[in-house]
Amino acid sequence: IAGNKAAELKTWRNDRLKDAYLLQHNTQINLLAFELSRNPESPTAQNAFIKELEVFRSFHPYDVFLTDPSGKILFGYPEAAPYPDNVVYHGVMQREAREVSFVDFYQNPHTEKFHLAMIVPLSWDENTLFAIVRLDPYYGLLTHFQATAGRTVNAQPFLIFPHNETWMIFPDTKSIEGQPGFRELLVDEKENILRDLMQNTSSVHKGAGLQDKEVLAGLREVGGTSWLVMVELSDDDILSSLRKRMLIISALGVAFLLSIGALMFVVTRQQQIRLLKISRENETLLDDLINNQPSGIYRVSLDPKRTETAREIFPADRRPLPIEYLFVSKQHEYITGIKEQELLENPSRIFDAIHPD
Repeated sequence: IAGNKAAELKTWRNDRLKDAYLLQHNTQINLLAFELSRNPESPTAQNAFIKELEVFRSFHPYDVFLTDPSGKILFGYPEAAPYPDNVVYHGVMQREAREVSFVDFYQNPHTEKFHLAMIVPLSWDENTLFAIVRLDPYYGLLTHFQATAGRTVNAQPFLIFPHNETWMIFPDTKSIEGQPGFRELLVDEKENILRDLMQNTSSVHKGAGLQDKEVLAGLREVGGTSWLVMVELSDDDILSSLRKRMLIISALGVAFLLSIGALMFVVTRQQQIRLLKISRENETLLDDLINNQPSGIYRVSLDPKRTETAREIFPADRRPLPIEYLFVSKQHEYITGIKEQELLENPSRIFDAIHPD
């Protein structure tokens, strides 16, 4: 999870740099910026510049400040955005005069808030201005960082970055203001899992986490930055995830068995219907074959019990037949004049239709 989050943060950071490159190579923005630098109090120049900035800010709600090479701020938008302290930014401008630069988590001394920013050189007629493109980590970064953390488990991600000989943790879930903020942590101030992870980032460690509870934790570097991503997972989170997975697997298993049962029922029912249809067709064919013969057809079975009883009760010349009629065809009924039901009930009835000789 930490590795995935680190890759996602790198992609997010690169997307912000792409926005900065678009601003740098926007000819209209460059032209309007230099017109505004010559007439910073001109409402016409300001409105034209703002109109182009609104298009740029549709990618992300950046604060944009236009400065000269000395770092003096000429214009800022939106108007309510607090001006940055240009000391840090001016140093970057001097070092990277022609390239877009990313300034990691700079703390504004006036507001004590942390910001991310990009320094974008703007050029026109061999003159250079700079645009400070600032973004609030609470907007976009925090939402993106937490929303996609641990799709299958309730993992808690933290972004860690160096600041003034210490490490800052974002977001700080212990923030007094109630809103997740930044917390300073000296890695060697006590035994903690972060120090162990920094010594060996390739493995998962178990110990006291950043929220002072026993956790499993993993640490990964965000490529091309000084950022680290740490992900904590408690035993309860793991068990909860396992329970959810087991429920899902059980539900899928039950659904699978029900679908197999339903399929077997349908197949069996269709087979029964097919066999019944064949049986009825065969019966119809047999009935047609038997009843259309010119001779009478019948089927009987010997009945030993009836034979023994007849010997004991009836004289030899009047003993009933020791048989039982099972079937009599219609042609048999026509020839003998005796109904099938009569023969089924009394087999000796056949002698009434046969000549005594």
